[in-house]
Amino acid sequence: MSTDKPSRNEDEYFAQQNAELLRKQRDQADKASREAERKSHYMKCPKDGHDLSSSEYHGVQIETCPHCGGMWL
Repeated sequence: MSTDKPSRNEDEYFAQQNAELLRKQRDQADKASREAERKSHYMKCPKDGHDLSSSEYHGVQIETCPHCGGMWL
């Protein structure tokens, strides 16, 4: 086993591999975070955060908040 310092090309290769791995992990974490945020806000009233109920009015689907009475298309 050699105690020589690794070549510059080898250092660059592993640094590049580590950077790519970190980028992929960061992208996956960001994607998971966005998905979790989307799920936590799905069908929630933007005014007060209560659950919305869906209904149809003159052929148009609307969401209403039973708490504040808000209506959204």
